[in-house]
Amino acid sequence: MTKISLAMASLRTTRAILRLRDQVAGRAVAAAKVPLSEVSYDRGAKRLVLPLLGLRVDPAREDWFLRGYYHAIEVARHAGARFSRAAGGEIEVDTGQFRANVSSEDQLVMLHEIFCCGVYDLRYPGPVVVWDIGMNVGLASLYFASRGARHVVAYEPFEVTYRQALRNFRLNPFLSSVIEAKNAGLGAVGEETNGFLDPNLPGNSGVSPQADIEAGSTQYARARIRLMDAGEELRELREKFPGLPIAAKIDCEGAEYGVINRLIQSKTLRELSFIMLEWHRRLQDHDPAALVEALTSGGFASIVLSLRSARYGMLYAARV
Repeated sequence: MTKISLAMASLRTTRAILRLRDQVAGRAVAAAKVPLSEVSYDRGAKRLVLPLLGLRVDPAREDWFLRGYYHAIEVARHAGARFSRAAGGEIEVDTGQFRANVSSEDQLVMLHEIFCCGVYDLRYPGPVVVWDIGMNVGLASLYFASRGARHVVAYEPFEVTYRQALRNFRLNPFLSSVIEAKNAGLGAVGEETNGFLDPNLPGNSGVSPQADIEAGSTQYARARIRLMDAGEELRELREKFPGLPIAAKIDCEGAEYGVINRLIQSKTLRELSFIMLEWHRRLQDHDPAALVEALTSGGFASIVLSLRSARYGMLYAARV
């Protein structure tokens, strides 16, 4: 940070502390850049009051929600979502289409991408099967089910996020009846390997390490995960649903390159009708242009979009 930005951050923190009359609350609000006009502090309960969302949060333990405040506001304004406390005290969102527990900043980002950016706003003229590679906590799977998918097969290799997805599915019994969740990831072969789990931002977890992991960052924890053969899984899905189009949603934090290559090698890529893929640059040789080239050779027309970063974006492909 420059001297000017440091001075501005210090001033923002001082103003927040003076306004809210609490060090922890003031620092959390200032760090997240939440407008002081949109927050107050209940000193007795030690909770920040967010009137635009009808929610109270603990500034010490739930500062992640403050960091994702903008996304929560946008989801509430543009999608009509409501945030509340579940019986167990967890923050819960009701999107009008499904309910889910929310426990990290990246889950608010996912909700924003789904409901405000429309990254998975798939419109199909008839029944469709969705192949969800990178289920995380199940938000996209629930979204596809709420949009009328005939069946959703979803993969999540990390136990902690897989179990949270199951909890979210239990909140939506009607939708979860069409969701088949597997505690595994997809790759070139079936194997057990090391995954890298980010406990603060579970959506960043994956098989491909980032530069900060290689540099010895302690942010990530290693976890043993199970991978299944992507080609074999797609072949089995086609056998189970003959004649129905299969749309793939792929968000697996760098593993998408291996998945697409395996589908080409196994000659199963042609079983997909449409692909919604979030690409990542997690390793030096990761390049979305390579994905486009591979998909073009497999008979797909593609378009690549960068969202807010040169490190990730969306790729959409349709079989032609």
